[in-house]
Amino acid sequence: MYDNNSIISYKHGIVSILRTIMKLGIPPLYKSKNGYGQHAKNRLAAQADALPKARDRIMKEYKRWIYLQCIGVHSSAVGKGHGKKLLQFLIQTADLLNVPLYLETESESNEALYKHFGFRTAEKIYLCAKNDTVKQPMWLMIKDAKI
Repeated sequence: MYDNNSIISYKHGIVSILRTIMKLGIPPLYKSKNGYGQHAKNRLAAQADALPKARDRIMKEYKRWIYLQCIGVHSSAVGKGHGKKLLQFLIQTADLLNVPLYLETESESNEALYKHFGFRTAEKIYLCAKNDTVKQPMWLMIKDAKI
């Protein structure tokens, strides 16, 4: 499974991540952008309401699990493998703790990416704000615990 060197690097990785968060702050969850239409904020509110309910329903059989709410790298670092390393670190952490990972994504290309890393689509839902005709697809995904 994991030797002492893996556990040591795991602990140093956590410390490094926590130091970075303390230094730079928690990443923003939503940035205002132009071009999303008049119902964009209402769509975000619909996500805030619907996604926790779906997550609780899908994950109710698990006692412990990790929720991957947001992952990303600075635009200057895109394509350099940093996102892959972040995701691999989270998968390694979940495997070490023997717990599943759960995430939601609003992109079909991201769904394919996460499947490459061993996630499976548990459910696909569509979010829609009141008085809005746009239905935002969301893929709800799980990476099962390593047995």
